[in-house]
Amino acid sequence: RSGELKSLMDNKAGGSGSSNPSASIDSRWNCDLCQKVYSSQRALRRHIDTIHLCKRPYKCLFCDVRTGESGNIRKHMKRMHSARFSKHKEMYPDFRMSKEETDDSEQGNDTA
Repeated sequence: RSGELKSLMDNKAGGSGSSNPSASIDSRWNCDLCQKVYSSQRALRRHIDTIHLCKRPYKCLFCDVRTGESGNIRKHMKRMHSARFSKHKEMYPDFRMSKEETDDSEQGNDTA
């Protein structure tokens, strides 16, 4: 299945049909799997990675929850681990969430 999705993204990058970003300024990127429309290839790629491939590269610092986007894991930590998260932010004010390398078995964990 992932080969199929990679092929879809390669076709998009090649500029077939209305997905060609150089066709016009108002180009749209369509997901061929669910028909959602995005304004950029980056947004479409993020959608395919998180929704269709279930990639969850952002891991909570305090439990095993993983999400596909850094903002979602930050919301999870704030909501579920508020005291620990606040203390962590005080200790590391410039801290930024970063993607972790994960193997396929870890990518399907719960999201918040």
